[in-house]
Amino acid sequence: MAMAMAMAMARARQRGMAWLLVACLLLLVLPQCMVGEEVQGASTLLSLSDANFEHDTQAATGQTTGAWLILFVSPDCQKCIDIEESLLKDLAPSEGSPILAKVNISESPRTSKRFNVTETPNLKLFRDRRMFSYQGDWSSNDLLDFAKTGWGNVGAEDVPKDSSATDEIFKSLHNFYWQLLQILADHPGILAGVASIVAMGGYAVTRKFLVAKTRRPGPVSRKHGVQRKKTKKAE
Repeated sequence: MAMAMAMAMARARQRGMAWLLVACLLLLVLPQCMVGEEVQGASTLLSLSDANFEHDTQAATGQTTGAWLILFVSPDCQKCIDIEESLLKDLAPSEGSPILAKVNISESPRTSKRFNVTETPNLKLFRDRRMFSYQGDWSSNDLLDFAKTGWGNVGAEDVPKDSSATDEIFKSLHNFYWQLLQILADHPGILAGVASIVAMGGYAVTRKFLVAKTRRPGPVSRKHGVQRKKTKKAE
């Protein structure tokens, strides 16, 4: 009797351990499934910025990574959100379809300036080493048509080259120089004053240099020094 009870208790413990193991597995698996569903539901376009735009797209360097359909957006653009959802819904990734991405112009000023994007939404397709700017309305059908074949009806544009940080510095200095010249041209009095200051500064520096050169003692002749030694020896 005691042995039977012990065996029954052992079986119960085994069943309990089995159910506990199943419960642990469910706790581990279910959250992962839920996360997967949430990620799939929150899918967005790839994000490009000043730091990775040219590296990823190679827009001006051969476009070897494939065709890219890029939406330029801004934080306060509700229409951009609707277009993004439409692109994700209607342009499912497939062979030959462009890579979908977006650029936030408020966070990527250099890229926005490069492509002359000042307003959003703005959609551009990069393929065949050229650039095609979308010019239709923002209906789903027109967007889909543009991405597939409609881009061929749009005038192709050369892809602007990416400017480095050094280029941007030189451009800034160049713009500053011409703005300064424009200010001086519009205000002759300022130009005359600046010219007078430059002339006075140049005169002061030149005068100081000439005075210092005049006061500097000349070099002692080596020949004269030898003759002086001989004279002293003779005495």
